[in-house]
Amino acid sequence: MITTEALPDGLGVRVRGFTGASTLDDGALGEIRAIFDEHQLMLCSIDDFSDEDQRRLASALGEITFRGSYDVDPAQAGAQFVSNTRGDGILGTGRLAFHHDHLFYERPLTALMLYAIEIPASGSVTCFRSAADCYTALTPELRARADAVELLHLYDYDKVNAGLYKPFADPATATASAVLDYKPLAWRHPVSGTPMLWLSPPEGFRGLERDDGIAFFNDLSGYLEDHAEEIGHLDHAWTPGDLIVWNNLTVAHARRPFDKSQPRTLRRTPVVGEVR
Repeated sequence: MITTEALPDGLGVRVRGFTGASTLDDGALGEIRAIFDEHQLMLCSIDDFSDEDQRRLASALGEITFRGSYDVDPAQAGAQFVSNTRGDGILGTGRLAFHHDHLFYERPLTALMLYAIEIPASGSVTCFRSAADCYTALTPELRARADAVELLHLYDYDKVNAGLYKPFADPATATASAVLDYKPLAWRHPVSGTPMLWLSPPEGFRGLERDDGIAFFNDLSGYLEDHAEEIGHLDHAWTPGDLIVWNNLTVAHARRPFDKSQPRTLRRTPVVGEVR
């Protein structure tokens, strides 16, 4: 029997009674999908969650989609690995600021899934927060300013792979591998109309001069840090066997620094599906 328990800081639920997608029929997968749609983030603890389990669960949420220079054949694998030990690992070390994945594509990811395989003994924390609560937490003046701005999101796969990524990089220096798109800072959900703050690190701005845009972005980031307790969030300290699935459009995520000399591997599956 699948049950849910609200997580303590106002974002998401812990799901119990879910032991792996390969053991569930279509009805149970539909139940999981309904939980995901309602709560936006699900946390499970599963000792043995296979690649096939992960592929089947992700496919219930939309289309497994690998893009850019991180291409993986979905027929051969349902995931890629965020890892500092695997030869095929991506983004293995370092801090990551709050962001929503693939805003630089016309269609951002709608869901993301991470399953913890190996975790540093010293700990590893990923933070999640509600994009709707981020918008609500702003003052009326900050909301009005956010409503008037679009951000240029750019991901330069060649530079990232070469370790040359820098925040607020000049778009003119991007390589041919770069993918870019403008997105509203204050995004409205097309079904509910709920405003949400898409505060991912940008490379450019519409509605503000570049220096003013950078200052405004930093001001908003600092404001949200100062008002973190007003925002539904989850600061999750990983243990092996943890599975987290979240709505990439409505939930931002960040990674705190960890001891990069210790192994860390999470299996990641990105999904593009219907915006519900």
